Amino acid sequence: MPIPPMRSLPPWCDAALAALAVAGLAAAQSPTFSTALFPGDGVQRYEGAEWLCVRVVDVMTGAPLPGAEVALVAESGHPVRGEFSALQRATADADGFVRLPNGAPADGRLHGWMLARAPGHGQRMEMGYLGDVVALAPAIDLPLEIVDRFEEPVADCLIGMCCGCGHTPDIAWARTDAKGQCTLRGVDDRQGIRDLYLEHPRLGLLYDDRQWFPGEPPVHVVAPYGNCSQGVVVDENGKPVAGAFVGYLEVHRGPWTRTAADGSFRLCGTDDVPTVLYVDVPGADGAQRRIEVALNDQVPLRLQLPPAPPPDVSRRPGWIEFVELQEGERPRRDVPPGSQPWPPESGAVANAPAVTVRTVDLPADEHVTLVTATAEHDLDDYVKSGAPVPLPDEPFAFVLGSAYGPHRTFRYTRQQALAEGIVRLRWFRPTRIEGRVIGPDGAPRDVELKLLTPAEALTVPDLPGRDGAPCPGAIALETDREGLAVLQVTDGIGTLPTRLLTFLLPPRGDDVVVDVGTVELSERPQFLLRDVDGEELVDWQVALLRRGFVDAEQVGHVRLRRAGHTPTLELQPGDVLHVEPVEEQPQLEDGKAIYRVPARFAIDGDGPWDFTLPAGELWLRARCDDAPTAAIVLFVDDLRIELKEPLLLRGLTVGRHRLFVCAKGHQTAIVDVDVPAVGMAELDLVLPPR
Repeated sequence: MPIPPMRSLPPWCDAALAALAVAGLAAAQSPTFSTALFPGDGVQRYEGAEWLCVRVVDVMTGAPLPGAEVALVAESGHPVRGEFSALQRATADADGFVRLPNGAPADGRLHGWMLARAPGHGQRMEMGYLGDVVALAPAIDLPLEIVDRFEEPVADCLIGMCCGCGHTPDIAWARTDAKGQCTLRGVDDRQGIRDLYLEHPRLGLLYDDRQWFPGEPPVHVVAPYGNCSQGVVVDENGKPVAGAFVGYLEVHRGPWTRTAADGSFRLCGTDDVPTVLYVDVPGADGAQRRIEVALNDQVPLRLQLPPAPPPDVSRRPGWIEFVELQEGERPRRDVPPGSQPWPPESGAVANAPAVTVRTVDLPADEHVTLVTATAEHDLDDYVKSGAPVPLPDEPFAFVLGSAYGPHRTFRYTRQQALAEGIVRLRWFRPTRIEGRVIGPDGAPRDVELKLLTPAEALTVPDLPGRDGAPCPGAIALETDREGLAVLQVTDGIGTLPTRLLTFLLPPRGDDVVVDVGTVELSERPQFLLRDVDGEELVDWQVALLRRGFVDAEQVGHVRLRRAGHTPTLELQPGDVLHVEPVEEQPQLEDGKAIYRVPARFAIDGDGPWDFTLPAGELWLRARCDDAPTAAIVLFVDDLRIELKEPLLLRGLTVGRHRLFVCAKGHQTAIVDVDVPAVGMAELDLVLPPR
């Protein structure tokens, strides 16, 4: 698309530069020059020390977030669930800038992760450096319900969310109530890493994530089995050791716990029965000690630490002290739950009554297991061969599917199963989706239907090869999914805009029907995007920003499918359309740089909507006379723009904008510019040395 000519572009020549330095500033307040630190691609030397500086903004509006927090986080060798710690923490100023030292604290640790968050907004956490501008999404409250393998709620379970590797601390946590429910408040569930960890005597660690969208019921978590080890830690003289870390090196999270004032501990979440445990304590000189203690068969456990070694030994990186079993002590047996053969080669279960188990309509990739209060056993070979399954003399359940995906649980006692003779376990029948589609004239309309996930729907025009099901006006689909779903309804003739309808699929069952009602396709799309001259946009792309849906780290734009429009989810108040050119910015015209600023359109009221790009323009020239090749960067709203030559910013909203023009080793120019509705603002800056 050809670049339209600039409007009111002043001629640039050497004779005019001095005049423009004054006349250009007449369109703005006089700049303030600051020696403070501003972003500069990572670590910077400032006043003799290393510093980090970032700007934190709202992804929905682009506005800075005063009071946002940035923290430098170090990985820990003994992370404890339900706790947060940081090496450095600082809050943003009124313009969203956060400055914090990068030096190592007293213990010498350096940060590995950087975290940003703000009141009312979720978190962003990445290794190293987050970037000069960090966008945060509005926070959500994530509802959860924790059940055991019998689908019974688990009360008083601690749930933590970690957004780095398992060695980093939790950023949110809560405890379940009597119904097994709790809420993790103020988080971003679209962040790349959002692992959940559990702490409960009967449960495993989990160490997994779950996807949730606003409008869905609480996340249903079927917790894995786990072991709990209890005991006390004492020193070489038999005195209790308070505050010692006790753990097991199973995964990054350990799991780990900390001893109480009396030296007691309760370590939950190991997959097996540990035969060794690790204790981390400071040595006499403050250096970290790690002791591996072999366990005997006595319970509760008593972990007695040896005398501290000399400082030069305890400081060796990765050095572990070993406490072996004393002669005559019986070692603890390692019998992981669920790992023993089924049935056991000897014992009551091996000779127990048995029953034939058959499945009905079970998909080929799903499995059959038998679960008890402490173990689970794979029954696939029994079911496939038709061999009778020995039944335990305790409550148990047959489970079809997986605890991490769709599954169906059948509770039994031995007597109930034997009474049936042959146990038949039926998989869910598909959920049926019904409805009808009409055109603008009210008559049934032939369409093509696709059922999408919410994540797919945000980028639906970029989903090649997903052929939809033809529908002659009457909707009749089947699905094996639950939760929020999106129905893409595409006109069979191709003359009417596509609609994306969001609705909730209930839990699966044997006769579940969802009626989406009457879907009407209209001639007018729900929105149209126009340029400043009223022409419908073509070579642009758009992203739908919605609380709980937007990925602030990587906003997903899609190209306009037709002039001025592309299908999106049905818009609702509070949504924002983020619109930007397809081409990389800036673009050159006649040797002059033009940067087309992305636009945001807030959704309010009832559609359809017509949106026109803002017409504000700003001509900017900035330089460092003492360093002609210095890299100069402009921060305006949520943008970071490199200035390589005089730049025309086109598409700014009319009104006041605060600009920050930065160069390493130089003072930063801070200037408030009033962008007019007609004409353009002009600004010529010279950055003095710091």
